[in-house]
Amino acid sequence: MSTRDLGVASELSICRNAKTIYNLAMTKISPLDAGKLQSILDVARAGSPSAAASHGAAQPSTLYRQIEAAEREAGCQLFIRKQGQWRPTALGNRLVDIAAVLENHLRDFALAAAAQSERAGGLLRVTASDAQAHFYLVKRLADFHLKYPDLSVELLITNQRLDLAMGEADVALRPHAQPGDGLIGRRVGRMLHAVYAADGYLARKTEPPTADDVATHSVLAYGRELSHFTAATWTVHALRGGTAIASFNTVTALARAVESGLGIAVLPCFVGDHLQNTKRLFAAGNGLPADIWLLCDKRLRRSRKVTAFLQHFAQAFKQDASLFEGSN
Repeated sequence: MSTRDLGVASELSICRNAKTIYNLAMTKISPLDAGKLQSILDVARAGSPSAAASHGAAQPSTLYRQIEAAEREAGCQLFIRKQGQWRPTALGNRLVDIAAVLENHLRDFALAAAAQSERAGGLLRVTASDAQAHFYLVKRLADFHLKYPDLSVELLITNQRLDLAMGEADVALRPHAQPGDGLIGRRVGRMLHAVYAADGYLARKTEPPTADDVATHSVLAYGRELSHFTAATWTVHALRGGTAIASFNTVTALARAVESGLGIAVLPCFVGDHLQNTKRLFAAGNGLPADIWLLCDKRLRRSRKVTAFLQHFAQAFKQDASLFEGSN
């Protein structure tokens, strides 16, 4: 075969490949509705249908069916299954890239649509820790509702940081050193911590005069889910190698345990100062100061409902500064 013939054959091969890819994308992939593309993306990210399901995707059986149907329609294998792990093939990776781009475009559209809202109405999803939610936000939402009756708030209570860039929430209230990449917001206050004990507990035990004496008491600690809290680290150090009598995966449960007289614990002042028949003993270290931020994704900075929430609660936190700093 001549050099010219080889060149022509190569061009024909490229054309055939291009046509195959085009047909796959436009003729066969199009019937792979958004559900199938999402299943492919979820499994590729998680590594298997079962892992994807555990991260909030569809049930494993549904993911199996969706991907098997996609492979039948595409006429090729999209995933390599080996020892329980699913790894996309080269062509599967192309679909994953397409699905990820589509997901990003749809998310951007949703955020842009929300930002174009002409009035402060609709649904606003706010994420906050259990302590901020139970001991502060729920007590202040009535005033906010009176001011913005057309706006419905969905409070997402979690001690894990939801991804605002991924649209998991619209606004976050969280202690933070500074906003993360892609986030904007306002520093609305500062919270301090102290050690607390109920009157009933102190009737049984001598009050510890300083942090050096904490380890000799019945200490209540933060669970593993809260180990990233500064108060959790302080508690571990205060125990001096000892063991807490109980640990809790929410600050609310920890606070109620202190209130019941079970033991002593370090709590945010806005929590501990409002427990019944409970005494603030002394500051935890230097008070473990933490800035409080109201945050949103930068793409929502012009959203009227987000702006309404940020402005209202920035003013509320300013008025309640003494509550968080324990100076009531």
